[in-house]
Amino acid sequence: MRSRIAVWRIAVNLEVYCGTALTLEPYCRTLLLAHSDAWQKPEAILDALHLKRTSIVADIGAGTGYFSVRIAKRIPEGKI
Repeated sequence: MRSRIAVWRIAVNLEVYCGTALTLEPYCRTLLLAHSDAWQKPEAILDALHLKRTSIVADIGAGTGYFSVRIAKRIPEGKI
């Protein structure tokens, strides 16, 4: 559900800024492919942040939510 909302928001923003409607689902799917983990190393990055269960995080430029979802799982009592 959240990923669909993110895709919709991106589509609306691109339509407003670029003046054209784009089909973004295929593009977003490529961003979220499992092999992205190999080069982005999300778990190592999140480990380096030393997040606590109650942390409050601002994911600036979250895009498709690639990191947002992972952060949310680590801070069940926090906010993102």
